[in-house]
Order: sequence, then C-alpha cells, then structure tokens
Amino acid sequence: GGLAPPPPPPDVEQAAAFLSAEAEALRDAPPAGILSAAPRDAAHPFVWDALLPVSRGGDGDVDPVLLPVEVYASAAHPTVAPWVRFAPGCRVYHPNVEPVGGVPAVAATLPAAAGGEGEDTTVGAVLTALARLMARPDLRWAVHGAAAQAWRVDPAAVWSRLRRDATRGA
Repeated sequence: GGLAPPPPPPDVEQAAAFLSAEAEALRDAPPAGILSAAPRDAAHPFVWDALLPVSRGGDGDVDPVLLPVEVYASAAHPTVAPWVRFAPGCRVYHPNVEPVGGVPAVAATLPAAAGGEGEDTTVGAVLTALARLMARPDLRWAVHGAAAQAWRVDPAAVWSRLRRDATRGA
C-alpha cells in the first residue's frame, strides 16, 4: 500500500452546466419559501443572488422579513454544497448567522439527496435549509453568542431585532 493518487481536479465546465440547469429549474419551479434565486451572470453561474422571505417559526407570516442572500458555488459543485451569506449591509441578528453574514450551519442541516446518497447540495436545497434555519434557529450550531443567549431568554425579542434591523436595511 502506497499513497492513493490525488482526486481529479474539479470540472469547472461540468459544475457550470449543473448550475445553469439548476437556475432554469428554480426559475420554472422555485421551492416554497424562496422568492427569487438566480446567477448574477448566466455565463458564469457560480455567484447567485437570492431573496429569502423569513417568518418567525416558518409560520407563513403575512409580513415576512425579506433578506438578500448571496450564494457561492465552487467548481466542485454539486459534490460540495454552495456557501451562503447575507448580502453586505444586511444586518442579521440570529444565533446561526455570523456577525459578518455567513451561515456555516446550513451545510449541517441539508436534507438527504433524492436516492438517499448523501445530502442534497443543490442551490434550492441550500436556500430551503437556510429559510428553515432562519425560522427555527438550531442552538447546537450557534455562531453568534449574544444572539444565541438572547434566543434562550426571549426568542420574540431576537425576532423583533432581526425584523427591525432588516427593515432599516443596515
């Protein structure tokens, strides 16, 4: 037994084709709870912009908070799930959101893929997992200590602050 050969490099063209197909599928039939999601540049579909309506507890609040999200896919997509963050300037006070807007817990909450093999790493699945996490924080994956502590004491106050900050837009 020697060392195994390194894995082949990611196929950028294959990842771009997969992302383009995802964009078309999301345009034609977006998942429930995703207002919009599309690549910034169709010719280079690795960076997406999305708009996520988030309601407390996922209860379908008639007045959800609309949060702009950026999605970053790699050349290893769909093997590796995209990374998400809230757009710069969008302050999100939430236990699972880093003060700079990143949401590392999304990868830990992805649903199973359609054949049961691994996780569903599509952009739609990642955004759906993000919406679910935003509505129902998972304190096991807390990355914002103050928001997590506040959630333990008064979840309604955290929700009010998230709504107030998002409405201010800064």
